[in-house]
Amino acid sequence: MKALRNLLALLLVLAIGLGAWVYSGTFDVSSAASPSAVEDWLLSTIKERSIARHARGIEAPLLSDPARVRQGFELFRSQCVTCHGAPGVSPDDLAMGLTPVPPSLDFPRVQKATDGELYWVIKNGIKFTGMPGFGFANSEEDIWSLVAFMRRLPELKPSDFESMAMSETEEEPAGPAPATADGVPPAE
Repeated sequence: MKALRNLLALLLVLAIGLGAWVYSGTFDVSSAASPSAVEDWLLSTIKERSIARHARGIEAPLLSDPARVRQGFELFRSQCVTCHGAPGVSPDDLAMGLTPVPPSLDFPRVQKATDGELYWVIKNGIKFTGMPGFGFANSEEDIWSLVAFMRRLPELKPSDFESMAMSETEEEPAGPAPATADGVPPAE
């Protein structure tokens, strides 16, 4: 009985101490504040374990189809490069202000994730980071295409990425000539 009372007293003291710390305002929530090693470990562990648990059982379709990889590239260029960069392309300055800074998606710690985990993160996002969920605006096929392209990132050189971007613009139809202020297309 005494051990139980001592345990309850210890828990009460810890709860009061935690409450006092929370309400003191001493914890720096600014994005400029670097997380301590304990905070970094705690948040990383929670994130990794949550993703692994929620992605369990998600089966990837065939990701090697060149058309799927190409579709993933197009989506990647329009939705991911701003924050994550690409081979030969730096992330926008805005991304550097996010906490944590978005990782390059060819990093080994990103690539070690399963296909299902990558799919789950893209679809749902990650709370308390700048990573939004893209499931509201993209189909399942689109998200799997992004995963397919992400798997190719480590092998791409900057020139490969640039070539893919150039071939994308060459494939687009020219469309009508832009009109001048009076609405008449310019003479050729």
